[in-house]
This record gives sequence, structure tokens and C-alpha cells, in this order.
Amino acid sequence: MATYFDDTAVLDGLLDIIRQGSTQVWLIEAYSQGDSFAVVQGNVVADADSAITTGDFSASQAAGAGVGREMDFLGAAGTASATSTLHATGEGLHIALTNGTDTIYAVTDETSNQPIVSGNPVTFPSFTIRTLQPTQI
Repeated sequence: MATYFDDTAVLDGLLDIIRQGSTQVWLIEAYSQGDSFAVVQGNVVADADSAITTGDFSASQAAGAGVGREMDFLGAAGTASATSTLHATGEGLHIALTNGTDTIYAVTDETSNQPIVSGNPVTFPSFTIRTLQPTQI
């Protein structure tokens, strides 16, 4: 039999860790699964103007597509950092949720392809974070 988590609290626990631990949202220019915190931090091209809090996520988890759980990051506003690599098309960027000191909690593609110019406003769009049963992975 495949592994299955019978209690949704197990899947919700992962979402709770992301919600409670994330204090910063970063726009990054490159990401490979397993990148260290230092590598991700070195790829930041923009960040939110203020710390994110649990209020920047949906208030509760809900049943996800299929068998799983999900919550929404509700978005944030920020400013592009001074960077040597500006992104006229905004393509190939990612969004990282982090505690700002040593942990990357989640990374997803940035899909709006907004142009990134140093000092200009940046919009971090909302997105859904899903946890799935191991049989769905």
C-alpha cells in the first residue's frame, strides 16, 4: 500500500510552518531545487517593502484539488533592489517565501512577467500553495 496521511492535520502542519515562519517574500532571478539559502539570497532582485505576516496568507487551509490541502499567499508590494541584472521582460523569475535569515520555505514561478527595473515598484501576485498526499506526488 502507498503511504497515506489519514489526518488532514499532517498536511496542514506543513502549511502552518510556511505561514508562521515566512517573514519575507523575495523575487529571485534563478532557482534550482535544493539551492542553499545563500544562493537564493544572492539571486534576489526585489523584496517586499515590509515584513510579511500570517495575515498575508489565507486564514485557514482548505481541501485542495484531489486529495490534499491548500492555502493562498495573498500577495505583497515591494521595490526592485539595486541589481546588476535587470529584467526588461520579467521572464524566468521566481518568488521565494523565507524567514530572511536561514530558511527558504517555498519557491514558485513568478508568472506575471512584470519588467524589473531598479527602484521601481514590484507586485508580488497571490498564489496557491498545495500539499498533496504522497500518492499524488
